[in-house]
Amino acid sequence: MNAVILAAGFGRRLLPLTADTPKALLKVKGKNLIDYHIEKLADANLNKIVINTHYLPDQIERHVREKYKKLDILFSREDELLGTGGGLKKASELLNDEPILVVNADNFIENDYKEFVKDISPKLFVTEDKNGDFSVENGIVRVNEKKDFRFVGVSIILKKEISDVELTKFHYWHDYLKIKASTEELHAEIINFNCYDVGTLESFKKINNE
Repeated sequence: MNAVILAAGFGRRLLPLTADTPKALLKVKGKNLIDYHIEKLADANLNKIVINTHYLPDQIERHVREKYKKLDILFSREDELLGTGGGLKKASELLNDEPILVVNADNFIENDYKEFVKDISPKLFVTEDKNGDFSVENGIVRVNEKKDFRFVGVSIILKKEISDVELTKFHYWHDYLKIKASTEELHAEIINFNCYDVGTLESFKKINNE
């Protein structure tokens, strides 16, 4: 199994912290955010990691190359921002046909990632949230009026499925996963450990103050 870390975004919601630092290199509880992901992926025995970059890519690539020389990590640099879906599609070209664990760089997850690879069938990892984005019924994501679950920014996908998307620029959730959910083909696994979206200044400050 392989992994892709989505780290290309500008992090505008984190300004002014991201004015000269990519969000993946911001520190959460004293440690660079991307280091949590890389170390937990390595500990879960993922074969290869691809990190997609765009905003301040040299900083991310230099940090990772200097710190993780023994790991098999590649970079998928986007000259033009392709969106989370387009970025994932481009990054997947560097991988073989094994399932891909997709991780959003601006999430902080307390547990190790071995929990995510016990069953490598395609799925979203979700958690209960009264202000969520969708519901889950019998392990299937349903986009309807009931919204009591949210995506935690980690999923498993087959390379062929994302490669077959005809678009070059697209959003992973809105343009791919949500459409898949509308046909009742999107599976979900509910997790019960803490997952934090640190993609906003408010959430970033909150997690660092806890």
